[in-house]
Amino acid sequence: MPFLEELSRRMNSSMDLSRLQSAVNEEERVRQNLYWAIGEQYAALHKNDPEEALAGLMAEVQASFKRTEEYHGMIRTMKGLVQCPKCGADVDPNMMFCMHCGSPIPRPEPPKVTGKFCVQCGAALTEGAKFCFKCGYPVPQEAVQAAPAEPQPAEAPAAEVPVQEAPPAEE
Repeated sequence: MPFLEELSRRMNSSMDLSRLQSAVNEEERVRQNLYWAIGEQYAALHKNDPEEALAGLMAEVQASFKRTEEYHGMIRTMKGLVQCPKCGADVDPNMMFCMHCGSPIPRPEPPKVTGKFCVQCGAALTEGAKFCFKCGYPVPQEAVQAAPAEPQPAEAPAAEVPVQEAPPAEE
């Protein structure tokens, strides 16, 4: 039975080797996480005064944060969200208060109405408008100052109305 004993010894050795390799891998992962935590803490403590040897890396970290915030802003814009001024959470602009911190959400200024009106449909024009928001009609340089009494429909050619003669008057 020396063959089976040798096989058993090799299997145990192989399992021990596998366990040891797994332990080494786990310790390397723990060490990488510690290095990451040290680097993150260093960056937080020394973002404005890094050591000369790390200044280039710290500048890259700051640039990465700036790009990330720009991307978040683009995502907010695409989703139609605003950022809470207190906690920074993404919030629906129709909400009165932030769902995360309860802070009031500032309301955007409504577009300024210029007192000018579209010559086509009569809608109020906003400052700087080149086209009417309602009908799409181009805004002329001198838009009408007063609102027209009725929206102006597109003119159709006038149809001729036959004239009927009045019956003769009896005498």
